[in-house]
Amino acid sequence: PTINIKDRMIGLRMTYYFTDPKRGDVAIFKCPAEGPDYGKLYVKRVIGLPGETVTIKAGQVIITTADGETIYLDESYLNETPREDLTVNNQTYILGDDEYFMMGDNRNNSKDSRYWTNTFVRFDQIVGKAEIRYFPSIKLLN
Repeated sequence: PTINIKDRMIGLRMTYYFTDPKRGDVAIFKCPAEGPDYGKLYVKRVIGLPGETVTIKAGQVIITTADGETIYLDESYLNETPREDLTVNNQTYILGDDEYFMMGDNRNNSKDSRYWTNTFVRFDQIVGKAEIRYFPSIKLLN
């Protein structure tokens, strides 16, 4: 797993002052979901970028970029095969100009953009980029 419960990491706030989040970044953001976790810091992977369409079909993430290009996401960082029987399969999400689609690497058990009422994370909700896990061992997060 990329990050486990109780892991400690270093995140850089300055990263997104100079560049926009990129697909595959591990981002720290304020949870947009209504309920008890609203505003708590979450760590998830950036999957969809502003203006894109994210489709999940039989566990495969398919991105349609703003230019119309279709990308079948290579998610070699996942440790398990995404389950096809989840209710969030065969769903399509259309992102606005300031919206990001976030998913956890523990796909089968992650409460992420697929489940939230407010499905997307706005740029102003992103706090920084997770760069290094330093406890229980040192690991670059990519």
